[in-house]
Amino acid sequence: MVLRVAKGIAKSRVLEVGYDVAISMRGFTYAQYKEMEAAAMRLSSQTVPDSIAMARDAYDDDEMPPEVEDATRAQFHAHLLSIVLMRFGESWRGLEDEETGEPLPMNATSIAAVLEQFPGVSLSLAQQILTPYQQIASEGKGSAPLPDTDTPVD
Repeated sequence: MVLRVAKGIAKSRVLEVGYDVAISMRGFTYAQYKEMEAAAMRLSSQTVPDSIAMARDAYDDDEMPPEVEDATRAQFHAHLLSIVLMRFGESWRGLEDEETGEPLPMNATSIAAVLEQFPGVSLSLAQQILTPYQQIASEGKGSAPLPDTDTPVD
């Protein structure tokens, strides 16, 4: 008998992120997550400040100063979260334009502003969206099952 824990990571869901803000997300597969991860890595290497880029190039990986690693990792995670929200975010509630009072559109500019102005929202989203995919990678299951492939239990 083969058993599998159904994590349900590739299902649509509504994420409560604090500040009375909720974000509706479409589900995405592990393969799509890996594509977005690669895009975020490319973006972070292109947009890192010059001082960090020079320090990163000057040291071997095992000699990298912690502040350089932290800055690089933060840049990567910010890009990854933005890409995920742009591709799979459907809508949000609880966010409005301060000047007009209108609901805030879910676009690249708004996403960047929300993630920058509300670090708690960013942290909550990272935990809710990215952690399940990172757990799959750390478990060594790079070819995680598709959401509709259940293993029958006898």
